Amino acid sequence: MNPSNPSSSPTPSRKTCRRVAPTLDAFESPDAWLFRFDVPGVADEGLTLRFEAGRLELDAAQTLTEGWAEPLRYIASVPLPEGVDVEAIDASLASGVLTVKVGKSPTLRSRLIEVKKVN
Repeated sequence: MNPSNPSSSPTPSRKTCRRVAPTLDAFESPDAWLFRFDVPGVADEGLTLRFEAGRLELDAAQTLTEGWAEPLRYIASVPLPEGVDVEAIDASLASGVLTVKVGKSPTLRSRLIEVKKVN
């Protein structure tokens, strides 16, 4: 149970959860990669997200809710292309969706190249 919120549901032991891969949508823009993981029933305190050895590593456990036969533990390991700007990784969790924006290093970002006319 979360001590700061006595009415919150406890996060189950990671050993007691059934492991599943979350649904994942991935997008690319000129300056970043965007990942959306469906992790319904997961609260902030039950979620771990790391960048390690060129991979985005997710481990997220559902909080216990009455009526659920068995809580789920979402596990994902997403390989990232070279050129990740580690300092430009942001994540947010809202309504059961974890959104992760992974910035590209400046050398990988698209840019328009001016072509000069030679006389």
